[in-house]
Amino acid sequence: MALEEVNIPAIRTYLQAHPEEQLRILQHNPRFIFFTWGATHSPRGSSGEILTPGRSIAMDASSLPGGTIGYLTSRRPVLDTDGAITG
Repeated sequence: MALEEVNIPAIRTYLQAHPEEQLRILQHNPRFIFFTWGATHSPRGSSGEILTPGRSIAMDASSLPGGTIGYLTSRRPVLDTDGAITG
């Protein structure tokens, strides 16, 4: 993919078409792997806490120390059935 073609839907499509490359690609940069699967198959963050869907966020440890409590205000994007942002 050319850089200007890279977006989340394109990456998902590529990984679905090339499942044999998924693990290698997703584990390429350990700074982007911020969770592990727990014994109950619930993902856990670097602090060991269970992540909350739609609420937990990833932080780069070089920006804020672990355990930092933050408050983030944002709006979730509206997606169409193909995963493209429409609003």
